[in-house]
Amino acid sequence: MIDYTTWRVIGQGTERTCYQNPEKPARCVKIIRKSRFKQTLREISYFGYLKRKGVPFDHLPRFYGKIEGEGFIGIEQELIRDTVPSGKSADMFTPPGTICKPYPARPSTSISRNPVPPRKYGNSWKRSTN
Repeated sequence: MIDYTTWRVIGQGTERTCYQNPEKPARCVKIIRKSRFKQTLREISYFGYLKRKGVPFDHLPRFYGKIEGEGFIGIEQELIRDTVPSGKSADMFTPPGTICKPYPARPSTSISRNPVPPRKYGNSWKRSTN
């Protein structure tokens, strides 16, 4: 079995860690613990649906498949990145004289980490047959 944790980490969120494939740098895997995999399974199902319907992946990262191991599940996808010429910074993308203000800090006494009320998703992406 492949040990994805030895690959370069290119992103990490509260649920997933993304690793770049060292043999195929234009691909990545997004790994999540099986204890928190509901969203990932929903995405895998939807990507499979799009592939079966022949929907072009021009607007989405190409989906290469589902990966599983002991204690984790993941998605293998096309890695899409911006390219910034060597020696350039984000300043090259802003007009001269622009003042960029940082986002204000979040209050530490936040009411909830997720202000959106939970709901059941199921197969909400399918068309209604009514």
